[in-house]
Amino acid sequence: MDRKLKSELQAELQPLKDDITSMKDDMYSMKGEISSMKDDMYSMKNEISSINGQIDFLKNEQIKTSLMIENEILPGMKLLKENYIPASKRYMQESARIESMQADIEVMKSVIREHSEKLQKIS
Repeated sequence: MDRKLKSELQAELQPLKDDITSMKDDMYSMKGEISSMKDDMYSMKNEISSINGQIDFLKNEQIKTSLMIENEILPGMKLLKENYIPASKRYMQESARIESMQADIEVMKSVIREHSEKLQKIS
């Protein structure tokens, strides 16, 4: 009877043993996956660190660019504007005067030609 009880007990415990074996296999598999995830996280940390370095570099470059615009480019543009606008206004004002002078010069050329012709006839 002892053997029969032992055999029945083993038969009833076998599914539990199989379940425990399956759980052990699953745990080993999960350990491998966790190890792989840890490696991936370490790799991502390195990439994030690299990206943060690049962001810091870009921030510094942006600050340099902003300072250059503020200290060099904008004052130069302001100076150009201050000189260009009055010069363009003077040009516009003098443009009509120049056209008038050109017309006067054409008249003077015509008169000089006439006088030269008359002088040549007299000589």
